[in-house]
Amino acid sequence: MITGSGNDHSTPNICTDLLEIDPAFENAEPMSYIAVAAGAKQHNMAKEYAGHFNHKGQEQSAPRPGNRGKRDSQIILNFFSRVTYNDHMTPLHYDLFKKMHHLMGVIPDYFKIALMIDADTKVYPDSLRLLLNCVQNDPLIMGLCGETRIANKKDGGQARLLGHCYSSI
Repeated sequence: MITGSGNDHSTPNICTDLLEIDPAFENAEPMSYIAVAAGAKQHNMAKEYAGHFNHKGQEQSAPRPGNRGKRDSQIILNFFSRVTYNDHMTPLHYDLFKKMHHLMGVIPDYFKIALMIDADTKVYPDSLRLLLNCVQNDPLIMGLCGETRIANKKDGGQARLLGHCYSSI
């Protein structure tokens, strides 16, 4: 619930302003989940706002765009792992399952591939085809990482995802 320097809204409010929240889920309730941490820091609560991303670029036009995707990606990947392996789910996972089904019309078991990249990553057009070809042709591959390169180091650089296969068994 922190309001950063130069902002008039808290971080959660800035994030929810980027969404067109589905009316069926306007009043998000905090849901429990277990984080990778020790002791009392393991139990966490999170609110899930379901809707569609308002892609007008507000985040990137801000003086200091955020970097919140890594933790969210871990929560989503953990969710899909629990769905795939029919593992114990927390209230946060059940809520996410229900909201994904409502918004997309399919249950999360339907998804076979998860692609997670940074917002500033440019993906070459044939990268996904090459990466998915590796997964489909080798049942021992459960994860891939494309090669990343910095496109322009002088301007802070942008990573590019190339289509090389690096398997994780």
